[in-house]
Amino acid sequence: MDAATTAAGGPAWRRGFLLTQEWEDTAAGCTATYWGKGDDGAFRLRVNVRPVFFVPQGLALPADLDAVERRPLALRTFARRPVEALYFRRQADLQRARERLAAAGVPVHEGDINPSERHLMERFIHAACAFDGPSSVADGVLRVEQPRMQRADFTPRLSRLSFDIETGSARQLYTVACHFRDGDREECKVFVAAHGRHRKGSPAVYCGDEAGALAAFLDLVRRLDPDLLCGWNIIGYDLPFLAETGNAAGMNLALGRDGGAVRLLEGGGGRWSAQLAGRVVVDGIPALKSAFFDFEDFRLETVSRELLGRGKLLDFAGRDTQAEIDRLFREDKEQLAAYNLRDAELVDGIVAKTGLVDLLVSRSQVSGMLLERLGRSVAAFDHFFLPRLHRKGFVAPDRAAIESGEPLPGGLVLPPLPGLFEHVAVFDFRSLYPSIIRTFRICPYAALMAGTNPVRTPTGAVLSGSEHILPDYIAELMAVRARARTAGQEALARAVKILMNSFYGVLGSTACRFYDPALPTAITGTGQWILRAARDRLEAQGFRVLYGDTDSLFVQLPAADTAAPHDAGRRIAAAVNAFLAAMLRDTCGVESALELEFQRYCRRFYLPSARNVHAPPPAEEADPYGRAEGAAKRYAALVQHADGRTELLTVGLECVRSDWTPLARRVQRELLERAFHGEPYEEWLRQQVRDLRAGLCDRELAYHRRLRKPPAAYTHNQPPHVRAMLLLPPERQRVGAIEYVMTLRGPVPVELPHADADYAHYVEKQVRPVVEDILALQQRTFEGVIRGEEQMRLF
Repeated sequence: MDAATTAAGGPAWRRGFLLTQEWEDTAAGCTATYWGKGDDGAFRLRVNVRPVFFVPQGLALPADLDAVERRPLALRTFARRPVEALYFRRQADLQRARERLAAAGVPVHEGDINPSERHLMERFIHAACAFDGPSSVADGVLRVEQPRMQRADFTPRLSRLSFDIETGSARQLYTVACHFRDGDREECKVFVAAHGRHRKGSPAVYCGDEAGALAAFLDLVRRLDPDLLCGWNIIGYDLPFLAETGNAAGMNLALGRDGGAVRLLEGGGGRWSAQLAGRVVVDGIPALKSAFFDFEDFRLETVSRELLGRGKLLDFAGRDTQAEIDRLFREDKEQLAAYNLRDAELVDGIVAKTGLVDLLVSRSQVSGMLLERLGRSVAAFDHFFLPRLHRKGFVAPDRAAIESGEPLPGGLVLPPLPGLFEHVAVFDFRSLYPSIIRTFRICPYAALMAGTNPVRTPTGAVLSGSEHILPDYIAELMAVRARARTAGQEALARAVKILMNSFYGVLGSTACRFYDPALPTAITGTGQWILRAARDRLEAQGFRVLYGDTDSLFVQLPAADTAAPHDAGRRIAAAVNAFLAAMLRDTCGVESALELEFQRYCRRFYLPSARNVHAPPPAEEADPYGRAEGAAKRYAALVQHADGRTELLTVGLECVRSDWTPLARRVQRELLERAFHGEPYEEWLRQQVRDLRAGLCDRELAYHRRLRKPPAAYTHNQPPHVRAMLLLPPERQRVGAIEYVMTLRGPVPVELPHADADYAHYVEKQVRPVVEDILALQQRTFEGVIRGEEQMRLF
């Protein structure tokens, strides 16, 4: 018998992983429904819950408040007033009572908690759970009524269906391609909205029309019963399009395990989500972004080329992609089906290559947020903090009671010194803000209990050194991360890091019920103090600090340390850690949880200037070579590993930004390589300009931009990408990405003829800006190099 089963009370208990949750009011009361995946397949748990909130004791409340029970509790508000709980039969009753009390000026506490979420958090359930109760099986799903539930350890094996659609210029559905994976089992189908004859070995299934193709897709989902529905921009495009197609045919987009339709919901910041009963929609773009994966851009072609070494089946470069899709549907439906299926297969390959499912599961297990709610950092904070706060004897205010505050300070940026340098060591404080929280006990509960064993931060905030919640939780998470890294569980280690790094942002958000500007200010202010102290210590010992940013320091090593730079870096980090530990103990009376790590050694290092190349300073102030103050968060380095290998690292420069053309990115990267390796570049740069003007770089001239609103909405100012979009036929104009080329006529979409590229524009606006600063640091000018003139240094 395993440990989880024993802890759950015996072999009758089952274990599983919760995928989705929801609640509903019925005549009998409020019911929470949880769908999940266990060892024996899918399951559904239905349990009656009692919505509840808290109010101060002793208040006269309306007699007709719909509360079914009032119970005094041994809990208090932050103002130290005892509270009583008001229980309701239905969530709607709670909402009405909450509104009436708010109008009457009665403070309500925790009245905004989702009842199905409260049921989990008060049991410390973090996605995985143990359950038992009366059960039955219907349609292959285990159904348990009124189960007992508690926390358990369980990691599921989730099946996934990756799908993609192709559509026509008249907004008609052409094909739906599906790639299903469950362990080693795979299945591929492409449903074609047309009549045709099936070819042996082809995945294409001819369904007659759009309604037939959609119905076949829904039947496949019901038969295969995937846990995850994956795709690329499926929340922004595919699912809304399929829902629209279904509405036109009188069909619901019934993708839920309960036969229900998908619900598309708009959240904060214009973000959309898709919710289903028993299945989770994983859109590759936001899923990878939320996990801090970084690519040149997030087009499927770009990401798949980088990760998988292959891309789309057909290359429509220089042609009207939509016109080609329309042509294939008319003339070669089998080829269109193969093209569509490749996209679905690429999504599946990206999910597998990145370990995305393992990461999402780990994030759910760590944060407590079910897969459909990942990324809601404020809710994740509530999930672990509220039940622990209750056990400390307090209840929290409603979020509605929190007032907006002023913008909070950020991390310290030490002004960079622009130039080309040798022998630079990069140091980084491991999890700086979580470590500061641990060191100084920064926590809403510690602030509440500040009179007990007080600790004072360098910013003047006073907190309890012994009564706290968040620092202990971070210590638990750091121990979990350390074990995960030792065991090679990279997904779990990454999930813990993502959660820990969210805590500062949550405490600094007025959407958090624990918002107090003194807490995030104490974190960032202490971080600034620590970075300055480390910088001052290094400089006092003779080191040259070139740059510092929030939690990083860039230090030039003296000649004596260049023979064994990696050993020197580790020695320097250990010395700074010892200094900080002694300083914090002596000045603040705390034990340091800070750890400065030696991150990398850079054989060559480049810090660019911050000047605007399109708006140079006045002539009387200008450096003859264009140099100025350093630019923050931008650098390049030739990193040398301990085994002697070298690699080019670039941060924030044009060569890693998708808003610059491929031409600019390539030229800057190649110039950096030459500068770092001491290779001549003058003739090479002149050849780049000659090739550009000769038309040999035409495939590298496209700008990639995104419209955030319809083109017609840009009335006062029409930037180039909008003007390019307006050249397309009206049915092709849309919100979203566009690629265009600057021609002598202005911006033109790549789909339209553009043989008259404005090469002078690309020389001045793309090549010159990305090389000029590097040349200036070597006392050269762009004009001088292009003309082949040697520039003399002025003294």
